[in-house]
Amino acid sequence: MTDPVIPPHNQETQLDQLFTIRLSEDGLFAYLLFHPYTAQYRFTYEQLLAFCQSSIQFGLHGELLKRLVEEPQAFAGKEITIAEGVPPVDGENGSIQYEFLAKERTGPKTTEDGYVDFHAVKEIANVRQGQLLAQVIPPSKGIPGMSISGVTLPAKEGKEARLKPGKNVVITEERKAVYAAIDGQVNLSKDGRIHVFPVFEVKGDLDFDTGNIDFVGTVVIRGNVPAGFSIKADGDIRILGEVEGAILEAMGSIQIKNGIVANHKGYVKAGVDVTASYIQEAIVEAGQDVIVKQSIMHSRVYAERQVKCESGKGLIVGGEIRAGEGIVARIIGNEMTTVTVLEAGSHPRLRTRLQELEKQLQFHQAQLDKVEKALAILQRIMTQLGELPPDKQQMQIQLTHTKLQSEKLLSEFKDEYEMISMKLEQIGTASISVINTMYPGTRLVFGKYVRYINTTFQHVRFYLNSTEIEFEPLRQ
Repeated sequence: MTDPVIPPHNQETQLDQLFTIRLSEDGLFAYLLFHPYTAQYRFTYEQLLAFCQSSIQFGLHGELLKRLVEEPQAFAGKEITIAEGVPPVDGENGSIQYEFLAKERTGPKTTEDGYVDFHAVKEIANVRQGQLLAQVIPPSKGIPGMSISGVTLPAKEGKEARLKPGKNVVITEERKAVYAAIDGQVNLSKDGRIHVFPVFEVKGDLDFDTGNIDFVGTVVIRGNVPAGFSIKADGDIRILGEVEGAILEAMGSIQIKNGIVANHKGYVKAGVDVTASYIQEAIVEAGQDVIVKQSIMHSRVYAERQVKCESGKGLIVGGEIRAGEGIVARIIGNEMTTVTVLEAGSHPRLRTRLQELEKQLQFHQAQLDKVEKALAILQRIMTQLGELPPDKQQMQIQLTHTKLQSEKLLSEFKDEYEMISMKLEQIGTASISVINTMYPGTRLVFGKYVRYINTTFQHVRFYLNSTEIEFEPLRQ
């Protein structure tokens, strides 16, 4: 069978009779409808390409056209996609990357060993002054497209995101980043504003809804703190109710409107003052003063400066009370001669630091001795050989550096040790005063000197006079 012969009339007309080109409304696609194939027509790839290019300027599928020419019967009566444009890609809108949201956690905390701590149910988003809180992620630019007609299709540019600064934050001049102006709790309000609050407040009792608290600012509890919970604050802690056997730690002061009934559990520790109405069966430590309105009973109370229990009942009975400068109360002990230990001139933190310094001095002195022995050996080698080998020279340099560092640390530790030792020896001005009555059973301690109270005293101040603990009437 011979190939069909192309009639002598216009070839474009023949292709018009064979094919119909349809363009999509968006100009991104072209479809070729191949009418039922008739063997009397024959066409080449070049003719078909020219026919399509009369309507299509971009994105033609040349390989598909070649297949159509080679196997026309496979495409007869079908509509095929012969061209595709490139759609525009709109730019993505800018966004805000919040640097603090990942730090927040709610729900019980599970430790590495699988223990579930139901007291640790919330982790506060603490931030420090100068910390980055949020930054703008810029929008991306759009990518233009191209229609099958060769027309550029514009793309939309992404929109800029805007930061909304709130209280206690700083925004950069370009408004691209927000930083914390203070230490505190970061908060994202409903309207998208970023705030930093210096106070974390619980509007009632501390319970499992809030759990333990660890905050860089001040914590306020408008109720009670039950046993088993802990509150740690870089600022103050203010409790408007009562504290049971909980752990309270503050770098500032701790104020408890009612008091502490701990049942010998937990502790209260403040960097400055602790104030409460009463303290019962508790451990309390203050960097400055402990001030109690009513009573201190069967507790261990330590203050770097003073313990004061002189308003209301002003009662101290049982336990152990230590203060660096002085103790004053209205009533000390009771008629049942309950053992009550009062120590003045004691600095618990200083004594602890002194013990730490002793260990450091021993350690660094031993290190220095080892280094000096090693340097002496290297010096003998150099004397014998005239110079040290390269590896020994490097060792000598390192050892010399270590020696200088050890000598510097030793000097600093010795100065601090001597300063603390002198302060601990200066207990001559410390005193223990009773405004009303001190009962037998009380033990007074000034440094290494002890006095047992075997009789009732009233309105007196005890102090250390050289090697004797003496007393004098209180000045009215």
